[in-house]
Amino acid sequence: MRKFKKVKHLSILILITVINLQSQSFNILDERIKLKDHNYNLSENQSNSNYYNYCKTLKIENNVNPLLDPIIKLNSTETLKLSFDILSNEFHDYAYTFIHCDAEWNLSDISQSEYLNGFYHNFITDYTYSFNTLTNYCHYNFFFPNENVNFTKSGNYIVLIYDDSRQIPVATKRFSINEDILDIQVAIKKATLSKDRDTKQEVDFYIKNYSQIGIKNPNNELKII
Repeated sequence: MRKFKKVKHLSILILITVINLQSQSFNILDERIKLKDHNYNLSENQSNSNYYNYCKTLKIENNVNPLLDPIIKLNSTETLKLSFDILSNEFHDYAYTFIHCDAEWNLSDISQSEYLNGFYHNFITDYTYSFNTLTNYCHYNFFFPNENVNFTKSGNYIVLIYDDSRQIPVATKRFSINEDILDIQVAIKKATLSKDRDTKQEVDFYIKNYSQIGIKNPNNELKII
């Protein structure tokens, strides 16, 4: 009987730990959100634009090569790393979520349940305090996709970082996810127009088998970005 009680108690503790890793939700339709790379004023007084009221050194990097653009392949082992600094010696409950965008970086018409698998909102649990610096700061970072959240669709994305306790946006950063579903042949050559031949190059490409994914008119249905 005692053994049964111990096992039951342990299960409850594990469940509580898992739940605490997830933040409360943040409205991705909030009018304060900008669908671009942006740092937000963290002050309660928005008219106060002091240097210390914004996150610093916000970066999003390819985990394999930091020099590459923040683009990863869908359903692969590739990940991106996002990091930033907050000029403070206090820890804050920062969390993140993702917003799917169209080719023009406008909000798409699909819900998070259609492009995310796992928890839509997660806390940033990896952080370190500065040491022997003139200005105190706390460095935060996280990798994604991860065991808590993954993507089910390719496209343009915004990662939104927010203060979970104060429900204010901290930063937004753009990245993209691609997938190999079309056979594209590319050729680079001199510009066709004579006036451009000394200063420009021309990229010609041909898309094959587009009808297999339901595309009837590639000139109208596909967008070059």
